[in-house]
Amino acid sequence: MDREEHENRYRIDAVYRACMALKEISASDDPMNVTEIADALEISKDIAFRTLETLEECGFITRVEGGYVVGESVALMWKRYRVNQKASIERARTALAKTSIVGEGD
Repeated sequence: MDREEHENRYRIDAVYRACMALKEISASDDPMNVTEIADALEISKDIAFRTLETLEECGFITRVEGGYVVGESVALMWKRYRVNQKASIERARTALAKTSIVGEGD
């Protein structure tokens, strides 16, 4: 597991491990199995399995032939992120338009 030199004292290790597993799975072109995740995160197969089962229960990953792939919940989060991002850009454009100079001679 690629950890910082000094760990964040507020980190919840189980949550961090689940996030790192999700990152590994999302970066892979092929489904990843329990052993591959355990090796990548340098954790036991038991902990890897339990982490993956929890991520699957939450819809963040899906079990397929050959291992696990990113699940529907990730797609839904991405969709919501894009909607919020577009709304933020539109708010910024509106605010910028309100601050623009109308005449040249001012």
